[in-house]
Amino acid sequence: MSGARVLVVGGGVLGMLAALLLREEGCRVTVIENSAAKLARQQPLAEATGVELLQTTNRADFDLAITCCASPDGFSGAVGKLRKGGRLAFFSGLEKNREIDGNLLNLIHYRELTVVGSYGPRRGEMVMALAFCRRNQHHLGRLIDRLLAPKEVAEVLPQILAGQTLKFIMGTEFA
Repeated sequence: MSGARVLVVGGGVLGMLAALLLREEGCRVTVIENSAAKLARQQPLAEATGVELLQTTNRADFDLAITCCASPDGFSGAVGKLRKGGRLAFFSGLEKNREIDGNLLNLIHYRELTVVGSYGPRRGEMVMALAFCRRNQHHLGRLIDRLLAPKEVAEVLPQILAGQTLKFIMGTEFA
């Protein structure tokens, strides 16, 4: 995959983890994120790791696209940004009860795209993930908003439900 042009749709924690892993594999990675707040929050990590982080792109020549958000628009955008013969990794499920444009199936057909679904890691992938986390621990702290004591969870729930945060770590030792 070295040298492949990859689009990651969704600049949250999973999107940025995917981007970091792909950069480590030698890919040229662009992450698309709609939220201006997440873009601002993730920009230092993107700059430190050579990941291109944008709100949108006109490029439509990606070799691989990975969906790391539940938005049907993100899914549609990922399909539309792939080159002929490209691959789509359908990682994140979609919001329920939303319609998708039927023309996407035509794009998949005429561009001869390969679509692969993925849900949950296997044991071997977990071993690789742990090694990746060890190698990249200096970057991963940027994906954590804060450490919480259990009594603080209620105060951050509105932010979490609104999709305004990255990750929190809760533990009794943070009380």
